[in-house]
Amino acid sequence: MRYPMRLKPRSILAFLTFPVFLLSWATTPAAIASEAVNNANAIEALFFGAGPLTPSDGFSACSARKKWAGFPRGTTVTVRLSTTVSKAARQAIRRALRQIPEATRGAIRVVVELTDDPNPIPKRNEVTSTFHPDPKSQGCPYKRGCTMHRFAKPGVFRSSRAVQPANMPVNAYVHDVVGHGILGMCHIDGNLIGGAQHSLMSGGPGVFSGAIAIRLTPLDIEAARTVYGSRLNPGDNGAGLR
Repeated sequence: MRYPMRLKPRSILAFLTFPVFLLSWATTPAAIASEAVNNANAIEALFFGAGPLTPSDGFSACSARKKWAGFPRGTTVTVRLSTTVSKAARQAIRRALRQIPEATRGAIRVVVELTDDPNPIPKRNEVTSTFHPDPKSQGCPYKRGCTMHRFAKPGVFRSSRAVQPANMPVNAYVHDVVGHGILGMCHIDGNLIGGAQHSLMSGGPGVFSGAIAIRLTPLDIEAARTVYGSRLNPGDNGAGLR
């Protein structure tokens, strides 16, 4: 399979000097917090947990430290949604999953399945989503839930497992399954990009799950398309982007 826009890693930073304009979320230039909101800095925050747009509280939630973590190009990812997850959350996840071909330039395909298994454990190239009243008992470090990854090799996903408690909003389910689980994205500071609603992956001080985007935004998609259009592969440290 051929992928367009095969940029040499060292050329990407020079290429990414234009500001990201958030088109479909009623954003105006006045809403952009600072000159730091550009595609290069968004990539650093979302894919490498670095740069000026990383959350100022230090919680980047990267699955691989300073590496691009994700499924290899050409992977068909099966997303298995447990029926323990609310219908509203399942529908929101499905809507966001339709954005994956655009965001990855067709490099990642997604198949969605519904399962009655209350605690589906993912196999290779699978992402699962489930509700559990006590995510910490399932291996999450936080009671608010998490996404847990298994790796085929450093930075390369074998599978992802998202576990959420009952009191989390629909946005959190999409954030974990699509943002962390499939794309391997880290958090970006919602306070520095003009508001939490401008990224599915917003985090930082005072940013709560119910305020973040419920799907990939233009900022998220532009960053992802550039990374997937480059010569970098999951597991690379992204030195050519800095």
